[in-house]
Formats: sequence, structure tokens, C-alpha cells
Amino acid sequence: MPTKRLKIDRVKVSELVEQFKQGRLTIPEFQRGYVWKPGKAPKLVDSLYRNFPISALLMWESNESVRSRSTEKKTSGRTHWLIDGQQRVTTLTKIIDGEIAVVFNPTDEEFQLENAATKQSNDWLYVAEILDKEEYRKIRQRIRNDKIEDTCDNLRNILDYEVPVVIMEGHTADEAKLAFQRINQQGTKLKLDEIAAADVAAKHSGLIADNVVPFIDQLHIRGFDRINQMHLFRVCGFIANPDTRSHVLLRTLQTKDVKQAWEKTQKATEKVINFVLNQFGLQDMELLRSASLLVPAIVLFDKWSVSDRDVEGLAGWIALASIFHRYSGSSETALDQDLQACKTSDPIGALLKNLRQRRQNLTVTPANFGGYLQDRGALFAAYLACRHRGCKDFFTGSKSLVNNDIDQHHILPRAGFSKEERRHSDTIANFAFISSETNRSIGDAAPSTYLVQIKESYLESQCIPLNKELWDVERADDFWKTRRELLTESFNEYVREKLPRRTL
Repeated sequence: MPTKRLKIDRVKVSELVEQFKQGRLTIPEFQRGYVWKPGKAPKLVDSLYRNFPISALLMWESNESVRSRSTEKKTSGRTHWLIDGQQRVTTLTKIIDGEIAVVFNPTDEEFQLENAATKQSNDWLYVAEILDKEEYRKIRQRIRNDKIEDTCDNLRNILDYEVPVVIMEGHTADEAKLAFQRINQQGTKLKLDEIAAADVAAKHSGLIADNVVPFIDQLHIRGFDRINQMHLFRVCGFIANPDTRSHVLLRTLQTKDVKQAWEKTQKATEKVINFVLNQFGLQDMELLRSASLLVPAIVLFDKWSVSDRDVEGLAGWIALASIFHRYSGSSETALDQDLQACKTSDPIGALLKNLRQRRQNLTVTPANFGGYLQDRGALFAAYLACRHRGCKDFFTGSKSLVNNDIDQHHILPRAGFSKEERRHSDTIANFAFISSETNRSIGDAAPSTYLVQIKESYLESQCIPLNKELWDVERADDFWKTRRELLTESFNEYVREKLPRRTL
């Protein structure tokens, strides 16, 4: 049995990045993905530039055949696995390669991300170019100031910055995983889905790297970035073992059963994405912010045959669950209840019954639209109410499909309110859904000026009052009160159409 010990070392930044790029320093499958925001990159470079201390990296040295987080095959031979410090090493690599464009002002000795202003100024130089030997030779030919050249030379010294490293020698993969979890629990806590991924990776080698990460990456690229591993693990566990009444952990199941259930989970998720587009006209999750709402939907699309599908009823339930904030409290408990409802012969009826646990009926009132932009459930419901009326763009008259080109437009412009009252303009009743081009054309124009130019049928399609006397910031409360009533009427009609034989 090998002796367990901790080896203390120091490694230059340039060597770390080179080892990482060559695969001699790699990330185990149970690690979390890369999550740092680009805005952290300038601060990291600044710390190295000023020779400030940064936290030690934790590595695990092993001969074990272990899966890396990439989709490559198992790594064998003596390898250094990066247990803690992935975010820093990956960020440094992205900075040096120019993937994260950090710029440096040698006069002020300041770092920041590239933006329009820095592109137009000769005062800012790209860090990646200064750190590249050939590119820096070209830069030096342009520099006519010895102090600036000295400053740039100092920046290049970060390649020789020695990062403290602790290396676990003689430990097993399970012990390395445990160290990873404990370190993150003591510092920046792991999210639940990251802990779950570590557990799954330890039991089902290859599943995370080969199946889970690529699929979730594709979902995020397509705009469904609120669906995470935890959501899909819940579905996968339920599909693998639907008879249990408790939350099924994938690490308790056989690998072959998990892989079969994962295939079904992927197929059902694709069907739900098409369902979201067809039923709601949504091409991403900008409005439908709660991915938990899609968990029962994915389970049902796996369960339903083509003839059994009640997609209209499911759309009605999602609409109600959204505005009534089904998963805003004890979300795990609510999700457990709703997954049990999916097993019944009438899942939509059972899901609606769960919604009634905290209210006498499922009819929406104007008060449900009384919140502000942060109430994404009500904003989604307002969109559905407008969509039920046609939801036409103010100028083009085309139907609004919510994507990157659709804006949430303040009907009564924020600029029309005093600084003290401006926050009230973010009430749900003040938003319409129009194209970015139309929104820019309107700008901060007064409603009495621009609304009169719009066809009444277009205004009605967005549940906007036709009473011109209300089209004034001074009548904002009256305008919003009337629009909440119109949104409520349309939303309730929408739900009744989706759930025609249900008691609401």
C-alpha cells in the first residue's frame, strides 16, 4: 500500500499553463465545470502583477486509470489531477491564449476587459500580446518610453510567478474526490448539482464527460441555460426507478440502468424544447426562468405515448405553476409531489391538485400581476396573456417570438418618472413585448406621442388600454390598474382554453 503524503511545491505560471494545455495537468471528471465570469480575469492578472499571494493549488498524483472531465478516454500513467484551482488555471490559460481579452494600461498600471473604449485608445495593450515573445518584440519596437517598456517587462514577469502547490501522493480516487468536496464546502461552497455530479462521476465513470456535460453544453448554447445537472438527474433517477416515493440518487443505481435512463432523459428533453417553442413561442428560457417547471414535463414526455399526450393541459399547468410560483418555497418537496403526480392515470389533474394545496381556486386576479420585473413568473404569465391576444409588434404587426431580438418594452417610459418614482415603472403591467428595432425607434417618447401611431388591434394584442386619457405618466396608476385587469382576463381565458374540462 503506497505511503500517503502531501508534497509542497511551487510551479511557475508558464509551466502550469503549458502542462494544462498539453494534458499533463488535467481535470478529473468529478470536478465542477469552468464557472468563473470573465470579469474575474483582470483581478487575477493584477494580483500576479503586484506579486500578491494567491491560494495554493491542490493536485492529486496518481497512476490510476481515471476519466478526465473532457470527452477523451481515461487517462493512464502518472498524471497530475487538478483537484482545486481549476478556475484560476483555466482563466490564466484563456488570458494567455487571448480567449479572454484582458488589456493593460502601462501608464496607470491598470487591467480590465477589452471594450469599445479600449479598442479605440492607444493607451491599452493586450496582455496576451505582451506575454507572447514574438508579439511583444513588435510592441517594443513601437514603444518610445522607457518607463512604459519597464512596466511591460514587469508584466511579463508574471510568467515566472511561482504558484504554491500541494500534491496528494498515494491517495485513492475516492479520497481525492472527498478532498475536493471538503475544500469547497469550507470555502466557496459547491452547488448541489456539482456535488451530485461528483457522486455520479465516482460511481458511473464516463457518464458525466461523455454524456451529461456535452448535452447540457448544447442546451445552454441553444438558450436553455437554466436547465442544470440536478434537473436532469432528477428526471433520470425517476425514469430509472419510477416506483419509489423518494428521490432516487443515481449513485445508488447500476451503471447500465443509469445509461438507459439517461438516453430516455435526453430524448424527452428534446421533445420538451419543441413543446416550449410550439406552445409558448419561446426559443430560450429568458422568460420561462424556472427550469424546475420543465422537470415534470420531461418525465411526462418520456411516459406518454403519442395518443396519450395532453400537451394543451401541460401548457395550462405550466402557466398556472409559473404565476403561482410553484417552486419558490420548498422546491424539493414540491418537485417530489409533482413527480409522484406524474405516475397517476391523470397526471395533469394530479398536478393541478398539488397547486390547490395553498389556494382555494386557480383563477388569477389582477393582484397576481401587481409585482415587478423580478417576478419572472408573473412576467411569463403577462407574456402568455398577450400571446393569447396575438402579441403583435407595435410597428410591424408581426407576432412576437421571444428570442434575442425581442425586448421587454416600458410602455410608460422610465425617463418620464422622477428619480424617486422610477422604480415603479418596472411593474409587470408596464411591459410589452416588441422587437429591439421597434423599441429603439420609440426610445423615451411619451406614450401619448407614440401610442397614437399604433393600430388599435396591435395595442389590443398586447392587452394595452385603448383609453387615450390613460396614456400619460401622470395617470400611471390608473393605466396599470386597467392593464392588469386586461392581462388577468386574457390569461384566465388562455388557461380555460388549455384546461377546458378542469375545475379551476
